[in-house]
Amino acid sequence: MITFSVARPLRYAAIRHSVPAELIKGWAAAKVRPARSQLIGLIVAVLLLPGVARADAIDGHWCHDDGRRFEIIGPMIVTPARSQTQGRYDRHYFSYVVPNTDPGAGSTVDMVLMGETALRLKAGNTAEEIWNRCGPPISLRGWPVFG
Repeated sequence: MITFSVARPLRYAAIRHSVPAELIKGWAAAKVRPARSQLIGLIVAVLLLPGVARADAIDGHWCHDDGRRFEIIGPMIVTPARSQTQGRYDRHYFSYVVPNTDPGAGSTVDMVLMGETALRLKAGNTAEEIWNRCGPPISLRGWPVFG
């Protein structure tokens, strides 16, 4: 058993000295290249993941074609009439009762996320509407500040 462990390094050393140095360098380079490409692939995958995770939630700014907009931040919402209230929040669903200061007071508004950029909104007995994700308003004047 001892002779095998002693002979083994000597055998590999003999092989190494019998192989030209250029070939050994080529083997070393071949082993490094896959490691580099795997590392680059991992970095790209990690950078892409956060963007996907953020877009798969109902949180954010939403706009209608007629100019109305609202914002959802967790269980909080700034309604199209710029009132701040709370609702039932789920990652792909939001529901709230319209505050007394807004048009349609007392009715329930249900929203369901349809993809990364659209949601379906049903307010009381009105027809369903499609709203699109949009950026924050250019001016926050008149918008409540969550705090």
